[in-house]
Amino acid sequence: MGYVFDFNDAVAYEQWFAKPQNLAVLHMQCRLMIEMLEAHPGKSILDIGCGTGECLKFCHEAGLCATGVEPSPYMLDIAEKRLGCSADLHRAKAEDLPFDDNSFHYA
Repeated sequence: MGYVFDFNDAVAYEQWFAKPQNLAVLHMQCRLMIEMLEAHPGKSILDIGCGTGECLKFCHEAGLCATGVEPSPYMLDIAEKRLGCSADLHRAKAEDLPFDDNSFHYA
């Protein structure tokens, strides 16, 4: 089991993404991931360790059915505020996912 972000980590993470150049890098990575997966709108994606939901937001905007898992309640709080009902969020660890095998097109 790894480190789970606390409140201060979540705040620092969010502040890091407040800088346009950092957010631009993440969006470039998300675009590359979607291109490499050849992901199509309407397909489902699971973001394991979704953090504050920035990548899930991008996936949703690309037309994917977005689901995220994150062990940190502080990171999930930010993700829920950011995403509203546009993604399905769960508090869980990667080692114990609350889904059946093959529940998603991409992970």
